Amino acid sequence: MTYTIRPVLIGTIALLGIAACSEEPQATQADPVSVSQDTTQAAPVPTAIPDWARANIAYMTEGTGRWVADNAAYKSDAEPWEFYVMEWSAGPDDLSMTARMYATIDGQPSQADFWSFYQYWDRASGEMRVVQSGWGVVGDGTMTLGDDGKTHFAEQTFTAEGRPPNRVKHESRELSPTEHETKSLNWTEDGTWEADRSYIWVRTDAA
Repeated sequence: MTYTIRPVLIGTIALLGIAACSEEPQATQADPVSVSQDTTQAAPVPTAIPDWARANIAYMTEGTGRWVADNAAYKSDAEPWEFYVMEWSAGPDDLSMTARMYATIDGQPSQADFWSFYQYWDRASGEMRVVQSGWGVVGDGTMTLGDDGKTHFAEQTFTAEGRPPNRVKHESRELSPTEHETKSLNWTEDGTWEADRSYIWVRTDAA
């Protein structure tokens, strides 16, 4: 699965404002507090990773795990990158994977990574979680498999300091063992998903 790749997205991503504070009420002799109820809860039952989630990790990390997308359609003075590159690596248990994303110009990589990714099967919640971070922005959410068995849907909420949260959805469809297409959609104030960019990612065995 491939996620938001534009460094310019950072300007639109925002912070979930969390502000709540109240003084804890104190018990007095005139108003005694009795606590005798047992609030112990049973631990969640671990869930087995489904075949589709394991297959997605295997697909993305196959070979070099290096995927390249041509940025010619969106290249500009503000965004001079010719290609975007993602490098995925499977975790030791094959239940998770991590990645870095950077860009290239004339074959030379950007000085710093744009995003770091962590995708894993959450045994407690029974969900595939997708997390990415970079430039002070964090996107967290879950991924599901579409009815066609080849398209994955990841919906994340991005937070950044001083801004409201921003929802983004990514659709990733496997085209072949070495190609997949990604589409990004942004949540609008009208309560609908608005299409943003799309890319074809090609796995390369070159280092």
